[in-house]
Amino acid sequence: MFIDFILNKDMKLKRKPLKIQPSITDKLKRKKSKPKIQPTKIEETYPTDDNYKDNSLYEVNQYPTKGGETHPADDNYVIKLIDLERYKKDNGFYEVNLYPDREFNSEVHVLLYKEESWGNYQYFQYFKMMDEQNIKVIIYCIFTLFPLASIVGHEIRMHKVDGNNWFGGLTKYGFDRAKAWVVYDMSNSKNANWDISNMTKSGCSLRHLCSWEICGWLVEEVYKRPMYIDSNAYNIFLENEFPEKCIITQIKTRRYRNLISKIDGLNLNYVLGTDEQIQKKIIREWNGSDYFLTYQILMSILNQVEFFGIAGATSLFSSVPTINALFMSDHVFEENVDDNSILFKTLLNKRIFNKETIGFFHMKPGYNSYELSKSWMWNSLEYILSSWEPSEQKPLVKILS
Repeated sequence: MFIDFILNKDMKLKRKPLKIQPSITDKLKRKKSKPKIQPTKIEETYPTDDNYKDNSLYEVNQYPTKGGETHPADDNYVIKLIDLERYKKDNGFYEVNLYPDREFNSEVHVLLYKEESWGNYQYFQYFKMMDEQNIKVIIYCIFTLFPLASIVGHEIRMHKVDGNNWFGGLTKYGFDRAKAWVVYDMSNSKNANWDISNMTKSGCSLRHLCSWEICGWLVEEVYKRPMYIDSNAYNIFLENEFPEKCIITQIKTRRYRNLISKIDGLNLNYVLGTDEQIQKKIIREWNGSDYFLTYQILMSILNQVEFFGIAGATSLFSSVPTINALFMSDHVFEENVDDNSILFKTLLNKRIFNKETIGFFHMKPGYNSYELSKSWMWNSLEYILSSWEPSEQKPLVKILS
């Protein structure tokens, strides 16, 4: 619908005057329009897990809605803070059981993104299926993926990695499957194997469903389940000057050089990430190896940042309700990011951030009509980026401690 509107109405792109592209340091040093506001404490309380007893409720009130409207408290997406260092084991893994008092009939073992970001809404569908049968979903992943793992699993087993290895080529998160296999004696477990190692092959596709069915139940299931983030990451975020009021791109530099060059050619000082400098800064200065995903979430909620994802990042962004995704596209359409994936994300994005996520399928080089850096696709991206303004709409999110 977006593309038809552009083409049929013959909209003219409003190009901004060319400017010398500032360095990432210059962008981050720009004067803030207002100081960061601490969350406001209110009286209502919610339960947390047994290992984290502080139940005070905090309402995120970073910036007002248009006209000063307020939203009903029960319509907010809930994020809970948890001290993950309390869950570290001698074997190097962190084990977080979010349902310590629940008795399950059996269990399944699921790898969350063992390499590239494969799978998205299927993780939620799979969790719902297992939960309804009282089967415990145990998620295995790297530390930074904990926020997502906390909403698609009953228990999380994870370890830390060096995020400097994520740059340059194919995204490999670095989860040590061999070590986990030995530590958790998988060969002698109830299932004697990983039950799910690639969620796109799990049989949990929703292609047979109509859009209203996705809207009617799966999005509702996701929305009512709280997400957990590490309290240490939250404190680091509040104490430092993270980017705000900007777009951060997540694009593989080697595979999309032409696209990156054209984005840089727009000379938009609010578009960061094409050279991966902001990502490296977050990794190296703010312990981003452990908290990169958490920081993306907090920048979306508190700093009016939106994310532009291509390929593997698309699948991750479509899976995380609290990332404000401006645009997503992947070339592995049938296998990974299908039309329902984009619909699933835009429904959540609209509900939480009051902004729809734009997304479409592109092709690898050789198909000019469907390359992101050519033809109508680039015209659309140019308009999306050049006409962007930060939203003043308050996200429907509450952070609980």
